[in-house]
Amino acid sequence: MSFNADTAGGPRDGLVCYYGEPEWTNARFTLVDVMDNLGGTGALVIARQQNGSVETRRVDFEDITGLDELTDGMDSESLAGYQRLELSVNRSIYCQIIWPQVSTERLLASLTHSNRQSQTV
Repeated sequence: MSFNADTAGGPRDGLVCYYGEPEWTNARFTLVDVMDNLGGTGALVIARQQNGSVETRRVDFEDITGLDELTDGMDSESLAGYQRLELSVNRSIYCQIIWPQVSTERLLASLTHSNRQSQTV
């Protein structure tokens, strides 16, 4: 795993394991914080190489119903500064991700902002 030292909203490298899949795969995560033309308040975009092509999935902030930190397997020195999370979407486990701690902080800030936006609309 490598850490992308990029701008605040730029992509971050990490790992993803979707619910029901047997193994972790390399992924790139991007937070999209702006309102889109469909009225959404932002999203987490997950891109990974799968069977020779890039698979992209978008999880709208308003659909995220759970975010739990997992510590199993995270005591390795090579994972220092990374965090393992379980992401629930519409009350079902969607995936687990391992990414830089700073990405979790940005996601939490984005979710808080998204909640405020959806309550004021």
